[in-house]
Parts: sequence; structure tokens; C-alpha cells
Amino acid sequence: MTSETLLLDTTLLSLYRFTVRRGNFCLRRIREILGSRGFEALVPAVDRALEVHWSTSELEAAYRPSRRNTVHGREAVELDKELMRALRALHGCLALTVGAFGPDSPQGGTAARLREALFPDGLGRINDMAFVEKESEVTAMLNRLAEEPELAQAVSELGSAALVERLAEVTERYRAAIQVKKTTFAEVREARRACQEQLIRVMVHLMSRRVSPDLAPEEGQALDLALGELLGHQEAIRRLRRQRRDPEVAELELGWDDESAELDDDESAEGPLPDGGEQAEGALLGGDETAEEREPGAPPPFAQPLDPPPADHDGAGASVA
Repeated sequence: MTSETLLLDTTLLSLYRFTVRRGNFCLRRIREILGSRGFEALVPAVDRALEVHWSTSELEAAYRPSRRNTVHGREAVELDKELMRALRALHGCLALTVGAFGPDSPQGGTAARLREALFPDGLGRINDMAFVEKESEVTAMLNRLAEEPELAQAVSELGSAALVERLAEVTERYRAAIQVKKTTFAEVREARRACQEQLIRVMVHLMSRRVSPDLAPEEGQALDLALGELLGHQEAIRRLRRQRRDPEVAELELGWDDESAELDDDESAEGPLPDGGEQAEGALLGGDETAEEREPGAPPPFAQPLDPPPADHDGAGASVA
């Protein structure tokens, strides 16, 4: 049997589903392996896959708060504080002007009228409003300043234009942050599948190049390490499935397709093996398990023609020197 046939007869052709964080880690290691050895031709494909993984990580992060029935995210809470600081600054500036010059002076009278127009019920009422109501109130205030010449003139005379501009800038960001559209699990699931597809594309690129007739020995060694990284993670996932005893439901347990499943990736369950697990792990990594010991439907132990180095991070390929 040729080395090319042996290469294609590995478990890479039945790649397990990687979680987003595991796939991200694996791809970054592959990129490091190829880049550090000067073989950049496959790096763009890895970078494309990484972009999909990063965007999916952000989508998962957006989905987690929504599962706790949170209407607005943490950013909205922080921007609410920023918005109130901007409002207090404008309100306080007008109050200080009235106090400094007196309500009967030109400056004090102008500040008093502007404060009455913008804050007829004081600042406390705005502070107690819900996010969307507060945005509506402040937007109406800014619209009055833009549309009513007398108010715009008062702002100019009092030198408060910078405070109004600051309030408008914060309000624009606040408006974007309080949107109530939530990320759905269907969106998360589709993004995860896109991650797996990108990982498979990278794997195919690596394997295709590895069997190329014009492959230089140095590039072959780099590809061996890169493919070894994938194989190492493949073994780590397989070991996790053995720990959970039922390979048929492992995908649900990893949170891929079940909305009630935890979103944390499989590393959360990769602790010490159950009793007798050390022997099982040794059989897996050493390739000595019998047919009776193998999980149902699992591929047989593979003689690895690429001879990847021993694992150094929970089943993944060795570190790059």
C-alpha cells in the first residue's frame, strides 16, 4: 500500500465535530506551524477559517446573555451610565450659570429658560426611565435644540454647544446598544456548522498538498505537524466520547444541536478519566485496543504514516519549536 493510500485511510476522513473554541485553537496552531516554517501558501485558507470562528464566538457570546432573559446587554448598562453623566453635565452647567449670575441677569435668565425647556420635570424623572423611554426622551430633547432657533441661540450664548454635541454622540451609541433583537439558537447552530465546514476545507487543503508529487521534504514535515494537530484533537474528542459512554448522543452533549445544551465547549468535560480510564486512554493513543474495546461505529486504530509527534496539549499535536 502506498503512503498516499495510507494517508487517505485515516480518521481525518471522518472528522468529528469540533466546538468553536477547539477549532479556533487548532487553526491557530496550524497557522503557527505553517508560518514559522515559511510555507505560507495555505495560510490564507486558515485565516478565512479563523475569521468564521471568531465571528461565531462573538455570536455565541451574544446568545448567552439572551438565554438569561436579559433584554439589554452589558454595553447598554454602561452606556446608560455614560448618558446620564452627559445629561448631568448639561443640567449642572445650566444650574451653575443661574446660581453664578442670578435668575434676573441676562446670562442667568437665559440658562434658567433653557433648563426649564430641556428639563421641565428635573433630571430625576429621566434617570428613572426604562432604557427605550430614556432614549426617546433625550432624542426629543436634542430634536428641540436642533429645530427651535431660540433654544439653539441660548446654547450658543451660554457656550454649552460642546456639552450638547457630547450628549448627541453618546445618545447615538446608546440607541444602537439598546436594540432588543436577540440572537437565536438557529443562528448559532448555523454559524457552528459554517465553522466545521471551514475546518474541513483546511483539512482537505492540507491533505491535498501532502500527496502532491512535487512536495519538498521540508514542506512535508510541516504538513505532517499540521495534520498531526488535527489528529491530536480528533483523539481528544474521541476520548471524551468514550468517557461519556454513549457516542450516539455525544454531539448533543457538546451543545451542537440541542438548544437546552450548555454552550461551553467540550474542554469543560475533559477532566480526569473514570476508573480504569488510564488504560483506555493508553489503548487509544497507542493503537492497541481490541475490536471489543472500540466504541460502536468508531473507525479502527490507524497506523499513522505521517508519524505526528506525541501530544503535548490534551491530545493535540506537539508544540512548534
